[in-house]
Amino acid sequence: KDMIPGVTVKRELDEATGKWVLHNAGAPPILSLNQAGKHRVHFCPGAPLGTENGFEVGRTEGQLKPTERLLLYTDGIPEIILPNGNVLGMRRFAQ
Repeated sequence: KDMIPGVTVKRELDEATGKWVLHNAGAPPILSLNQAGKHRVHFCPGAPLGTENGFEVGRTEGQLKPTERLLLYTDGIPEIILPNGNVLGMRRFAQ
């Protein structure tokens, strides 16, 4: 039987300092959003769970300012088909 790879993310956040750490296994990049809605993309390597080529958990970290937020989302969001038939895509989703 074929194995279907899965993804997982673990996020650690120190609310007092704003420092965050992300451990990733195949999930899409995360976004940090400032108060004005501008975003930064944070890429984190990591193989999906159950892949045949080995397993590797990625790690990345950052620092949030008091008014910033982290956005974690499913990979299905950028893959949404819009009414015009186009795919939403990562660029439009981030905007």
